[in-house]
Amino acid sequence: MLIIGITGPAGAGKDISAEYLASKLGFPHNSGGDVIRGILKNMGLPVEKTKVVALGNFLRENYGTDFVASRAIGDDNGKGVIYSGFRSPSEAQYAKDQGGYIIYMDAPSEVRHARILERQRSDDTTDRATMEEIDRKEQLAKDDAGENLGKVRELADFVVMNDSDLNGLHAKLDEIIQKLTTNS
Repeated sequence: MLIIGITGPAGAGKDISAEYLASKLGFPHNSGGDVIRGILKNMGLPVEKTKVVALGNFLRENYGTDFVASRAIGDDNGKGVIYSGFRSPSEAQYAKDQGGYIIYMDAPSEVRHARILERQRSDDTTDRATMEEIDRKEQLAKDDAGENLGKVRELADFVVMNDSDLNGLHAKLDEIIQKLTTNS
């Protein structure tokens, strides 16, 4: 089974990249964030960024650092899965331990902020200063169970700067598909 994990800061293009890869490869796209948002909805709690982060940390601390990752990766079809929405080194390492590859998506802050405003997701922070503060916090967690995009980036097999149009992004992702399917 080919596992492709996609991570990076908010607005970097993780979901659009995951959907593109899922479509091209015929794999399901499972998001760790969707797993957590689903739990919040089932509990009748509001789906807000702070609650998503808090619940994710709680689940990893109390049920194992791979709790969210193992549910998002699963083994749906035996062919492969696209896994996105993780920010902790332990979740990235879990994907790699299962034979997976990590793609770190990034984009300049102003580009990411514009994307966040455009997508209007309920758990997004739309204030740019708040977004940049969240970025700083996500870069440095106190432990591997928490969000630490700095360490996750170090674990990445590929880093994609998503600062152009959709065709440019697709071209970069097609190169990665070629490398991964040639090696598999």
